[in-house]
Amino acid sequence: MKKSSYIGMFRTVASVIVALVSALVVSSCNGMIYDDQGDCSAKYRLMFRYDYNMKFADAFAHEVKSVAVYAFDVDGNMVWHGTDRGERLAADGYALDLPLPAGDYRIVAWCGLDDGESFTVGVRSRSDLTDMVCTLNTEAGAGGTAYCDDDLHPLFYGSIDVTLPTMEDGGEYTCTVPLVKDTNVFRIVLQQMSGDGLDSNDFEFSIEGAGNARLDSENGLMEGGDVTYGAWSKYSGEAGVTDEDGTVVTGVSAVVAELTVGRLMMLDWKGDRNRPVLTVRKKDGSKVLSIPVIDYALLVKGKYNREMSNQEYLDRQDEYNMTFFLDADHKWLSASVIINSWRVVLDNVDL
Repeated sequence: MKKSSYIGMFRTVASVIVALVSALVVSSCNGMIYDDQGDCSAKYRLMFRYDYNMKFADAFAHEVKSVAVYAFDVDGNMVWHGTDRGERLAADGYALDLPLPAGDYRIVAWCGLDDGESFTVGVRSRSDLTDMVCTLNTEAGAGGTAYCDDDLHPLFYGSIDVTLPTMEDGGEYTCTVPLVKDTNVFRIVLQQMSGDGLDSNDFEFSIEGAGNARLDSENGLMEGGDVTYGAWSKYSGEAGVTDEDGTVVTGVSAVVAELTVGRLMMLDWKGDRNRPVLTVRKKDGSKVLSIPVIDYALLVKGKYNREMSNQEYLDRQDEYNMTFFLDADHKWLSASVIINSWRVVLDNVDL
């Protein structure tokens, strides 16, 4: 064979090899893998941020123990649902994979559902976004009123509208959903001013008229969500100041109760809406005190938070400590109250 024939054959073979390699390069972005570049298919991931708190710092890794994510298409139909939980949520840079095609979606996240001990989300596959309801687990109380005296699992909500882009060359796209905390702890202290002892069994604590047992897909209150909250912890104790020889100079007796409630919201209290009321009763049923709990919580919003709306303050603050002072007859001395370490003088306070 002539030398020129070898050269022609070599060029033909080389052309075929180049064509095959080019075909592999093109098809690799449709699922095949480069040895040196990895998978070039599109990947979508969802991160979470919880900095809507009084410290303005991201506490997601510390506070959130489980996530449940629901994706809805432009018609409001649920097209995907995913969950995750455990220690990996605390890892730096944690994100949940979104196995979705490119397109426009409404992403709704309910975090802290765990195994449904405190809250459950009702939504069906291919159901409409408006069907979504997050419901507090309650029991039937007196008169058939919904009742809950559990230490609720912390609940968080977040939602975003997102466009997952088409990435023909592959890559990774990450979006972030901001969270707001929906549960609040109230720690109520009754302090006896006469020096006599107090027994926790002599008092009952409740937050009544709270219409927050049902939340919709936008984290708003739904009708039919009336609930009464009771204390999940209640105990009595004493504290005192002693002199150098250990003799008690000043002693106080107190009863402490803890209640956990759902989302607190500022509403137009006219019409059928009732203000949630913190009520303390003696065991004979007589009232020790009864106050509109949201109004009192906002009394200590303070100068430094004046730029916040009342709703933002209620959403950022998740713990309220209230101390009430009682006389010898267990009646509230209503001249003042301590809320989150702030003494509030109630003279001329219009609630």
